[in-house]
Amino acid sequence: MVTPQRDPIDERIDRLTENVNQLREESKQFREESKQFWEESKELREEIKEIAESVRQLRDESKELSMRFGYYQQSTQAIVNLIFSILTSAMISVFFTSIVNG
Repeated sequence: MVTPQRDPIDERIDRLTENVNQLREESKQFREESKQFWEESKELREEIKEIAESVRQLRDESKELSMRFGYYQQSTQAIVNLIFSILTSAMISVFFTSIVNG
């Protein structure tokens, strides 16, 4: 019994059909991956926005704390100067009192 030979064009058409189906499947997979990537990138953008806002808030807080620390330093220096002035006045008073009484 003789088996009929397939026409080479039919074989080519079959291979072409397989390739088209494979390309469709790959294209579908690519679209799904692209969609997933797009969603992940949107989430990352939102997270970056939140981080940027946090950084702005921290910078503002840092400026405020820096100003408050500056005021603290100035106040401390004023108190130290006042204490030295009082001590100096007391020493001078004791010195003059001892000279006058002595």
